[in-house]
Amino acid sequence: MKRKREPERDAESVWRELAGQEEQTPAPEPEPETPPHSERLTMAGARVKRARSRGLRAWLPAGAWRMTGLQKGLVVLLAALALLLALLLTLALTALRPPKVESNGRVAGKYVFLLAGTDQDGVRTDTMMLCTVDAAKQTAAVMSLPRDTLLLSDGSPAKLNAVYARGGMGQEGMQALCSQVERMLGLPIDGYCLLSLETAARAVDLLGGVEFDVPVDMQYDDPWQDLHIDLKAGRQKLNGQQAVQLLRYRSGYYNADLGRVAVQQAFVKAMAKQCLRPSGLLKLGGVLRLLSNDLVTNLSMGNLGYLGLKLLRMDELRTDTMPGSADGVYLDGQNYYVIYGLDTLALLNEAYSPLQSEITLADVEMMRLSGQAIVYADGTYYASVP
Repeated sequence: MKRKREPERDAESVWRELAGQEEQTPAPEPEPETPPHSERLTMAGARVKRARSRGLRAWLPAGAWRMTGLQKGLVVLLAALALLLALLLTLALTALRPPKVESNGRVAGKYVFLLAGTDQDGVRTDTMMLCTVDAAKQTAAVMSLPRDTLLLSDGSPAKLNAVYARGGMGQEGMQALCSQVERMLGLPIDGYCLLSLETAARAVDLLGGVEFDVPVDMQYDDPWQDLHIDLKAGRQKLNGQQAVQLLRYRSGYYNADLGRVAVQQAFVKAMAKQCLRPSGLLKLGGVLRLLSNDLVTNLSMGNLGYLGLKLLRMDELRTDTMPGSADGVYLDGQNYYVIYGLDTLALLNEAYSPLQSEITLADVEMMRLSGQAIVYADGTYYASVP
């Protein structure tokens, strides 16, 4: 005779039996009464909330829904911030793009642009730097162009820092300056940026100052230019106005403007280093907003972002000064800086030119030193140097 199979019991009933407890059958629940209309609406709203919470559980971490109310709120807030950050990053990255350049005869991924800074009056470009970014090799190079560099304007001697004003200043002045540098050095310039001293000072202040080792005591007063410099030698944190004093000082260096150029290059490196610190990265947004409003440039914000991102990732930043000399070079009572032509071309071909072919003297329009004479690029005599 077959034994009647006992019904399966759950684990809880077995446990109670082993513990000597009688299993009690729960009393049937009374049929719920139909609630009034207002209560039904409240219950419907609760069901919607429960449905939403079930949807939220699907993308929250396992166990997160068993957190306290405060913990749940923090998780939801962090998730929302992460989504927002991902969206902003996606938008930013899709907007980044390199400058448009002619591809014929050029090295791919190599871009050249001109950085300039004006003096107190905003008329002369006393700071000029040729910058080359090689995205493929992850390198960058910055060459300072001395402000007193000799060039000819309508056959008469003139200085490179005066081209911006003669071109009409603003965008037109920068276009004139770029054209002059292109002719002088024989390479294309893909874009330009002009920064005023006031904007540079505000950028330094937005970063909270810049740590810098001032090389010498700097004391200078010129009421006519409203220029007052008072800095002590040594490592210190410079605010915006002090940074401008540092960048403008030149009288105390044995090599005058070349000494100032070297300090300017060192300060640019120190400022870049400050930007890469965690505290500096948090303040970059304010600096970028300032530059987007005050910068004179022909590059889009996408171009600037692309070049800036490449610079931050560079394995190497090289700095140079355009080879030449100002020793004893006077024309009509003015001191000029005259280029060493062959040395300059060698430097350009090594680190700055984006061209596949080498730049030669036949490609440039420069006044250069040759022995004790100033000559044109082709060697034609112009003037003697004492």
